[in-house]
Amino acid sequence: MEIQIYNALLVITIFSCLVFVAFNLVLSNYILLWASLSAALFLLGCFYLLRVLNAYKTSFFLALAMSYLAFTYSFLNHEGIYGPTFYMLLLVHLIVHSIVKLKYHYVWSIINGLFFLGLFYIGLYHEALITKSYTSKGAIFIDHGFTYIVSIIGFTLLINSVRRFYENQRTKVKEQTVALVETN
Repeated sequence: MEIQIYNALLVITIFSCLVFVAFNLVLSNYILLWASLSAALFLLGCFYLLRVLNAYKTSFFLALAMSYLAFTYSFLNHEGIYGPTFYMLLLVHLIVHSIVKLKYHYVWSIINGLFFLGLFYIGLYHEALITKSYTSKGAIFIDHGFTYIVSIIGFTLLINSVRRFYENQRTKVKEQTVALVETN
């Protein structure tokens, strides 16, 4: 089940990265355009690992490591705590929880929480490390609004994918149960 969910999420995330490429092109934010394009290409490599080489764990952990590096880069080069990085961090946290086994949820929650606190600390106490990229309040509104909408779409697609997979599995089990009852 985890592999099917991860496969669907890779496709959704690659598509989201490509949407961010177009969005950053419109905003002329070339740093984040290249970051989004690089992320999409990297995730295509993870998709190849998953689908062609059947290397699920390698693909998953590479994608996860890259996402935390991308968040750090985005945070430092996109307004820090005033930018939209934390929306995407929450989305990845939900994605991780939908894929990993239940016994690892606390571990990943602690990792995500510490990562958030680390970035937040840098944003509050080491502002000199943060690049200011907004040129107007309109740019802030558009960036946060767009990122929030993409995050909500990501949450919705994730939940719908998991729910659809669950319903398919439930239907298969019911069919198998009926077949066994008819056989007996």
